[in-house]
Amino acid sequence: SFSFDSAMPKVCIDELISNLEAQTTQQAQLPDAVTDYINSADFQALCEKNFADVDVERRGTLNQIEVTGALLTLLKVPSPHPETTEPQQRRLLAVFDKDKDGVLSRSEFSDMLRFVVARGYLQDVQQRPVDATSRREQLQQQLDVLHSSPCAIVTPLTFLSEEIAVHLASPSFGDRCDCQFDAAASVASGDLKRGDVVDVVASLITAPPAPVWPSRARVEALVSNWPGSGVIDRSQFRELVRYVAIAAHLEAARDREDRYGCLRLSARDRNLRVDDMIAMLTEDARLLEDLVAHLPSWMRSLFGRAEFADLCARSFDELDTHAAGVLEPAQLSVVITELSDGLPVTAEQCRRLAEVYGAKNRGVTREEYVEFAKFFMVMTFF
Repeated sequence: SFSFDSAMPKVCIDELISNLEAQTTQQAQLPDAVTDYINSADFQALCEKNFADVDVERRGTLNQIEVTGALLTLLKVPSPHPETTEPQQRRLLAVFDKDKDGVLSRSEFSDMLRFVVARGYLQDVQQRPVDATSRREQLQQQLDVLHSSPCAIVTPLTFLSEEIAVHLASPSFGDRCDCQFDAAASVASGDLKRGDVVDVVASLITAPPAPVWPSRARVEALVSNWPGSGVIDRSQFRELVRYVAIAAHLEAARDREDRYGCLRLSARDRNLRVDDMIAMLTEDARLLEDLVAHLPSWMRSLFGRAEFADLCARSFDELDTHAAGVLEPAQLSVVITELSDGLPVTAEQCRRLAEVYGAKNRGVTREEYVEFAKFFMVMTFF
C-alpha cells in the first residue's frame, strides 16, 4: 500500500551539511527589506526567544545535540528528524561556531537564524519560474499526473510549498483525519461512501495552518475521482484527504497563474506589465490581499511588523520634500522604480497608480503609502 510519507523527499544529512558549509561561505545579495528584517530588534527578540526554548538547562550556550535539533527544525526537515551521528552533529555545529569553542553562543545562534531566513529567501527566488506560460503548463502537468493516480502521489510536487508538504505529512494532520473519520463513522448507519465524507474532507483542508478553499462542488468532484468501490475505510481516508488538499492547492496555484501570470517581470514586456497591473488593481480591490496570502511566511510576517511601517514612513518623508502630506504622481515614479526592481513607468502610469491608491485623487497620503509600497514589494515575487 502507498503511504504519502514515502513520497516526501528524504533528507540526506551528509548532503545537507555539505550544502550548508558551501552556502555559509557565499556572499548573498539580499533585498533591503530582508536585510532590514534580519537586523531588526524584533528579529533579535525572536532569536532570544528561540535560544531560550532550546537552552532548557540555562547554560547560556548550546551543544551539538541541541544545535542539530534546532537547525533541522528551522530548516523544516519533516519530523521525525533523521538520526544523526556524533561526527555529523559536530559538523553541523562547526558551520556556525565562529570562535570554534565547541558550543554556540547567543550571538552565533542569532547568526544561524539570519542564515536560515536568507537561505529560505534565496530558495524561494531560485524556485520561482520566470515564464508564466511555462509555470502554468507545469502546474497542469502535475495535476494531470496526480488525477490519473490519486492513490500514488509519486510525482515531484514542485509547486507544493514546503510548509504545506510538511503539514500534510505530519502526525497531527493524520490524527485529525482519523478523529474526523471516526466521528463521521459513528453517525453513519453503515459503511462510509464517497458522498458521506465530502463535507468532512472540506472541513479538514480549509483548516489552518495550510488552508485552501475550493468550492464544495470541486471537493465533491475530487472525492469522486478517488478509485475503488466507493466505500472509504479509515486507512484510505487520510490519503484521500491529502490527495484532495494537494489537488486543491495546485489548482489554486494554476488559477492564480491564469489571473496574475501576466504580471511577471520579463525583459520583453516590462512596460506592458505596468498597464496590466493598473487594470487589475482597478478591477479588483482585493488583488493585494489575494497576492499576500500566497507569499512566503517570512514576508507576510514582515508586513505586520512595526519596522515595515517605520520604513514606509521614512521613505514617505524623504519623498515629501515640501511636507505636503501627500505624494504626487511625479514623486511616486522614484519609489516605484526602487521597489519593483527597476520597473520603468511613464508619467501617465504614475497618475493612474496614484488614482488607484489615492482615495482623494490628488496623490497618495502617508497612510495610503504603506499599501502602495507593499504592493510593489509583493510584485517582485510574482
